[in-house]
Amino acid sequence: MATFFRLSRSMAYVVAALLGYAIHHILQPPVMFLTSRFSRTRFGRSTFALIARSPIGLRHVLLAILISFGAFAIFSWPSTPPVWAIVLVALTPLPVFTLFNYSGRVLTVTNRGSGDWHVHLNTLRSRDQTGAAQWEGAFADLEAIANMARAAGLQTLTLDSTLLAHAATAERLTRKLTRAFSKHGLQTDVTIEDSRALGVWGTGFIHVLREHQRHLKGHRTVYHAPLNLMTRKIVVGLLPVPRSSLDAELAA
Repeated sequence: MATFFRLSRSMAYVVAALLGYAIHHILQPPVMFLTSRFSRTRFGRSTFALIARSPIGLRHVLLAILISFGAFAIFSWPSTPPVWAIVLVALTPLPVFTLFNYSGRVLTVTNRGSGDWHVHLNTLRSRDQTGAAQWEGAFADLEAIANMARAAGLQTLTLDSTLLAHAATAERLTRKLTRAFSKHGLQTDVTIEDSRALGVWGTGFIHVLREHQRHLKGHRTVYHAPLNLMTRKIVVGLLPVPRSSLDAELAA
């Protein structure tokens, strides 16, 4: 029984890892290419902040696209749709990802609608990013995110990463995050949740990223069990600082 359980866990890990590799090497390159370049422009950042004021988030638009794909397939059956229509349908998600994601040097922000953003790490490549450069890039991204958050009326920011399982890393990032938002007139209510097991499926899915994180210090990654990494979520509630308090802080 124990052997069967271990075999099932290993198979689940392999299936998740294959799915992760497929997304990483097929879907992610064009999305990151477009998103990163759009995010570097002032127009791109302004557009992201403007769209973030809407209750509609990335998942809502992707669901609408999925339903449209299904309707398209049903109504075109049994005739074969023209090639141009298939190509158009396949490329539709690309501009959506570009508009609903902000991609910085280290951090990527996903707009989930109704003033709720989710932050995750871009792929870290050891050949062109040292640990110090990654921290520098992350702090620069936090400044940009804080600037956009004020314009977008952001209410909630969520970070969830296996690299935050190490308590010292989570606390250091939280201090920098709080300071960055304070500079832009936003007060934070930070909740650092307890670390938790990511699960075999989740760990397998991000196996492709482990290749780019081998240069990190060993204590940065924490395992609950073999094939099961620990992760940690940080939830940040945001409110505008009252004008009188902000003036007093700037005068001091």
